[in-house]
Amino acid sequence: MNVPGSFDALIAIVAIYLGLAVFCSHVNEQIAAFCKWRGEQLYLGVLNLLVGERGITDAIFTHPLVTASRNDPGGRPVTNPGATAASPYRPSFLDARNFSLAMWDTIGRATVDARTNAIAVDAEAASAIAAPDVLFADLKARVTALPAGDLQRQLAVLVNDAQGSYDRLLRSTDAWFDRQMDRVSGWYKRKTQWVIIAIAFVTVFLLGIDSIRIASRLYADPTTRAALVGAAANAVAPQVAKHVQTGVLATPNAATPAGPTPQSVADAVDDIFATIPLDTFLTGLTGGWTAPVTRAALWSDVLHVTGLLVTVTAAALGAPFWFDALSSLVNVRLAGPKPASRANPAGNAPAPAP
Repeated sequence: MNVPGSFDALIAIVAIYLGLAVFCSHVNEQIAAFCKWRGEQLYLGVLNLLVGERGITDAIFTHPLVTASRNDPGGRPVTNPGATAASPYRPSFLDARNFSLAMWDTIGRATVDARTNAIAVDAEAASAIAAPDVLFADLKARVTALPAGDLQRQLAVLVNDAQGSYDRLLRSTDAWFDRQMDRVSGWYKRKTQWVIIAIAFVTVFLLGIDSIRIASRLYADPTTRAALVGAAANAVAPQVAKHVQTGVLATPNAATPAGPTPQSVADAVDDIFATIPLDTFLTGLTGGWTAPVTRAALWSDVLHVTGLLVTVTAAALGAPFWFDALSSLVNVRLAGPKPASRANPAGNAPAPAP
């Protein structure tokens, strides 16, 4: 087997996987935006954090500090003053400090009135600056007066840990919220992963994107293979140059992102397939289903299903995975053979000692 040809075929296949993964991720994002999954997951995460206390959770989500961060599906701010916790435009992101201020402002009131909340927030902020000890003592009394339960115990721990400092109370609440958001992020990723798998399954089986047939065609078609490899190399070259210094991987630091950004991945895919007739290449890969009347026909269908499942699995791995893989493969390809040393310019093995 021609090793360079097979290696180029591998790069071309990874480029196709990258394009498919980006497509599935894009469809998933559109579904998530339409169904408002992020806002729903954020609400459920806060509700879980507050031990199912829906009244307090609803009051927080109608607080001016929270409603100010709401956007409609087009990304435009929602300025409806009559917001409710069941609003179709719940925020998809909540700053930890805004949550802390909104929660303690809610706890510090016997009733929450949406019409007077904005004025009350300013008044309470002024009192916190003028007399934070008085505000802290009032919050501590409010927490003690809450009905006994898990939420009351959790808030009591935060208050006791603050040791009389309102600023320390806010910082502890920020950390408490951030830990919960890490768990919410994990829940959301697991949910969307299943959605991406479903999207990949439907797309691959409808279009018949068979990895085995793709590999065979790429290996047998040097023109398409070379075009894909060249486009892939040009698309990821900036990323490779960013992470490679004098032939070794650069050490990441605080100023260097750990991985590619979603925008850089999308731009790379656009560059790869801008001039490649991928639709023409994929046409005819389905091949239909052969009637299983012979052993050979049955084996052909088994290989076809296997190739489809391999493609589904590849698409489910995600665009960042395949972008990193493509960058690594292109880096290896561009590196070429190891240069000969000055002491042995011909690259020959040293002569054995007499």
